[in-house]
Amino acid sequence: MQLCTSHDTVAVRPIHQRCIGFTAIEMLVTVAIIAILASMAVPSFVSTIAHYRLSSENSDLLLDLMAARSEALRLGATVSVCPSSNGTQCSGSNWGSGRIVFVDGGTAGTVDANDTILKVSPAIDPKDTMTASFATDYVQYNSMGAANLAGTITTCRSGFTGFQLALQLIGRVGSITLTGVCP
Repeated sequence: MQLCTSHDTVAVRPIHQRCIGFTAIEMLVTVAIIAILASMAVPSFVSTIAHYRLSSENSDLLLDLMAARSEALRLGATVSVCPSSNGTQCSGSNWGSGRIVFVDGGTAGTVDANDTILKVSPAIDPKDTMTASFATDYVQYNSMGAANLAGTITTCRSGFTGFQLALQLIGRVGSITLTGVCP
């Protein structure tokens, strides 16, 4: 096969030989089609990433609660989970600001001098929220694995399907996907 070059002419080339390659018009049309298809795929991809981020944040909280219960049973001690923006002390009720899991030997729900921090979890995406249905700012497991309260923590982002953790007094935690979209 012979490629046509700029100095080839029709008179020099035999009739049965053809030039190989793409014209500028063909390349422009191909690039335009790819750009159109990509522009349609990007919004869907962004939505998928946001959904999986919410799912991951919900799973991280579920793992923190399960780890706290497991450590309470293993150590035969009280273990708490609370919101924490600095990773060293409990701070308010914003579960999305980050969390700590700690052996709670002193004041309930407070990191005292003799308490041991077992795990620190980072804050969630600022566009997402974690809202608890219970009044206390911490979840505490006793040495038998039972929780100090029952309730839910909902992970949401406006316009997306959220997730909810349901905490039972016996210490079990379950996760469900909410129906509908978050407000």
